[in-house]
Amino acid sequence: MDGVEIGVVTSAVGLKGEMRIKSYAQDPERFRKVRELTFVKNGKRTTCRVLRARVSGGMAVVQAEGIETRDDSEKMRGAEVFMNEDELEELPEGEYYIRDLIGMKAVDVSGRVLGTVKDVLTDRPQDLYVIGKADGGELLVPSVDEFIKEIDPAKRRITVELIEGME
Repeated sequence: MDGVEIGVVTSAVGLKGEMRIKSYAQDPERFRKVRELTFVKNGKRTTCRVLRARVSGGMAVVQAEGIETRDDSEKMRGAEVFMNEDELEELPEGEYYIRDLIGMKAVDVSGRVLGTVKDVLTDRPQDLYVIGKADGGELLVPSVDEFIKEIDPAKRRITVELIEGME
């Protein structure tokens, strides 16, 4: 699937085809800036122009072209929502999209390979890098300067400093 997954349809809203979308983006306001969305459900792709978007209760509420009734939007429940990659905003220096961090090699400050970044958990007060270790275990590293010493996108490497008990 081309594009960037940014959410999932959770429910219909009202009678005119609006959909409530749980946003994977930190800010659901992103949906106001997107021109087109692709919905994927049961292997079927539907690409629609965004007519309106607003935020309600921390979730995006979107009206998309071709989804005109409550029945239409109910059929979209559970659909994965993608945006075009070319609509991603340029990030400031030192900030990264999670999708760009996934797969990076994680090393400690001495250069020892710890594993590979599998995920970044953002659903808690402090983001956590999930590093998959070669033995199948996981290492959780808080996303703070004390532990994350360097992110090198060119080398696809994250350097971390661990404290006793983290491994």
